[in-house]
Amino acid sequence: MAKPTLNDLAKVCEVDISTVSRALRGDPRVKASSRQRIRETAERLGYRPNLLARNLAGGKTRALWIIYALTGRGPRLSSGAAASHVANARDYSLFVALHDCDNYGALEGHSIAHYEQILEQASQGLTDGAIILPRRHESDVSLLSDLVRQNVPMVFADNYVPELPVPVVSTDNHQAAAELARRCAAFDVEEAILLFPEPNPVARARLAGAGEAFQQLGIPALNRSELSDNWKPSKKRTRMAILSSHQDYLHRFALRQEAFLKNKGLIFGVFDDWSGEPSPAENVIIAVQDNQELARQSVDILIRQIEKPKNLSPTPLHHTVPIAEFRTLSQRFT
Repeated sequence: MAKPTLNDLAKVCEVDISTVSRALRGDPRVKASSRQRIRETAERLGYRPNLLARNLAGGKTRALWIIYALTGRGPRLSSGAAASHVANARDYSLFVALHDCDNYGALEGHSIAHYEQILEQASQGLTDGAIILPRRHESDVSLLSDLVRQNVPMVFADNYVPELPVPVVSTDNHQAAAELARRCAAFDVEEAILLFPEPNPVARARLAGAGEAFQQLGIPALNRSELSDNWKPSKKRTRMAILSSHQDYLHRFALRQEAFLKNKGLIFGVFDDWSGEPSPAENVIIAVQDNQELARQSVDILIRQIEKPKNLSPTPLHHTVPIAEFRTLSQRFT
């Protein structure tokens, strides 16, 4: 027996094909009672939608992708629920597309080819649009330029590629880092080290924000590029703040400079999280990004690109989200 088609279902329900299609998608323009009747009939007849045919005919998949690396930092599955709620409320499904490249390049045993493959699939109509978290330590200009030329709806979340005219949703990193510096300075620090080594706009904004804040407070601050192999902290200053994006950078620096830092009162400043005790610091100040709001805004802006309503007013290319909160972690064991 041949599989029932959309046309067969429309004849049995005595409605037109467009009404059946809308009802099966849950379109509110079809009365709830009609949607229920059509769905029950479809189940009874064993109807299954041909998604490929639907996509070819209508040009829409009602599917959105979030593309990011298997490893690395930034908004991840913890914010997936928030993004999914926004997508589902607008009749879209949200899918996560993981690639084998971390922030530093390709994972061991893999190549960048998998990342390229996912981006190519995004350009072939398998999704209506994509939220992309570019790699922080690599330039994705060449990889993403083709998607821009093909007018694939995109939003950059967290990190971004400044050379490409793609909407961006990110933390207000300049302001967040400035406040992080001020909170560290409140512990009577006398000098600061800023470990923001990543060659990307997120790190540059954080470096600028923290540097300006310490300068306004009259506290000397060195960035990573100014630290030579022979660098030694001032013997006159006994309290130091060290700021970085991630805990692992701070730990590596503290281990390398252990002999010089062991007699210092240390205050660490980081983004997002900290595992374990603050040691060797007395306190850690954590700037927690609002990843759920980043996700919600990213989905909303992406759908607006896809649907392009006629009355949509122009929106800024860059959208910033305030930091969610600042946490202080103090030593419990001395």
